Amino acid sequence: MKKVIFLMLAITMSLGLISCSSDDDNTSNEPQFNIVGTWKVTQIFINGVESDVNNYCSYRGTFQFINPNTFVENGFELVENNCTAKETAAGTWTKSGNSYTIANVTSTVLPATFTPITTTSNISKFELNLSAGGIPTRLIFTKQ
Repeated sequence: MKKVIFLMLAITMSLGLISCSSDDDNTSNEPQFNIVGTWKVTQIFINGVESDVNNYCSYRGTFQFINPNTFVENGFELVENNCTAKETAAGTWTKSGNSYTIANVTSTVLPATFTPITTTSNISKFELNLSAGGIPTRLIFTKQ
């Protein structure tokens, strides 16, 4: 009888160990995109053609996503043909799914709600497709 109980205990423990494999925890070793940090436009494509970012004053600034949910834009504007730093704009940000919403501030570059296009192979960059004055524009942001 002791052998039967021992055998049943051994089988139960074996089944318990097999059912608790490591693939059940839904964690990935792939790096995950995290918007928290300072971002800068490093490439711009207008109508599909790459242009020099430095030719566009409004794209020279930085965009900071700070926890807990604070957004700061250090933007630039064209004043009398000079690209000058404008007053820092600050507000809040929230995430819903893969989309981000900026509130309490009007960004000169980022739309109020946007979904970054990212790849797991390069999480230090994201891109946005938008319309700037009716012209299709793709911006590539790089984490600083």
